[in-house]
Amino acid sequence: EMTDGQCVSVGELHVATDLRFNDPFSIFDRADDLNVVREFLLSMKSKEITPELVFIERPRNLFRSMRNQNEFRDSLCELGFTAIRPELMSLGEQVSLFANARIVVAESGAAMTNALLMQSGSTLVEISPEYNNHVWVRLANQFNIKHYMISCEKEKMVSRFASRDSYTINLPKTLGEIEK
Repeated sequence: EMTDGQCVSVGELHVATDLRFNDPFSIFDRADDLNVVREFLLSMKSKEITPELVFIERPRNLFRSMRNQNEFRDSLCELGFTAIRPELMSLGEQVSLFANARIVVAESGAAMTNALLMQSGSTLVEISPEYNNHVWVRLANQFNIKHYMISCEKEKMVSRFASRDSYTINLPKTLGEIEK
């Protein structure tokens, strides 16, 4: 842990350009930058054995929450999935987990950026309420990851911003799609 004013000497420094853009699709015009970030992160992968079936849980205090997330998580766990919260894991643990995952199920959101670490041929299942910005489809395609979208109906419009509304997932329908 560093303290104020402490200096660190490094032999080589890699700096990734800011990959956030006003146009989320412009990132894919910079495939070389994505590959540099990906390879750098994958170099942190440990030999730790991690689950192959992963469900990314979202904190309940965030906007756009799945009202029946607990029931969905429990149902996925019965199918062999492991529920994780990436924000509670170290970077190395996240790298190992996503690099070894065969199937990742997640609500659309920032945690899906971890798909950058998934192996070619693995599967990303995105759960989203009635809208899709296609960023995760493009990221998956960039690295030959199979992407499936499961859209959920919102119960009612709560805010002016559709992307912030909470929703309830149709458990039988969604679980049936995931089991396929």
